[in-house]
Amino acid sequence: MSWESEHGEDYEVPPEIDNHPDLLDASYKNDSCPAFDVSGTGDMQYTIWIDHPDPGAREGGYSRFGVTVFNEHTMGEPETILETDDLGQLLAFLKKNIPKWQKLG
Repeated sequence: MSWESEHGEDYEVPPEIDNHPDLLDASYKNDSCPAFDVSGTGDMQYTIWIDHPDPGAREGGYSRFGVTVFNEHTMGEPETILETDDLGQLLAFLKKNIPKWQKLG
């Protein structure tokens, strides 16, 4: 499924995320917003969450963009490592912290 079919085009996923070659659309209708998994990160699974552009339409008062990380070995709960409403801040964080993004320059 795609984020559009699961959540609707109103979520306006930025093209920098939607068209990225190393992101897998992991959106699921029971999640509150579209999600994208970063491929090829080894034991660490990074997920990028894209919430509704209108803060009033978001569940739980979350920021527009979030990143969670899950370590396959610990089997614990995913840890939120970034929440922001700024796309530039999200992209800078990804470039700094996820090796695949560093190569894309």
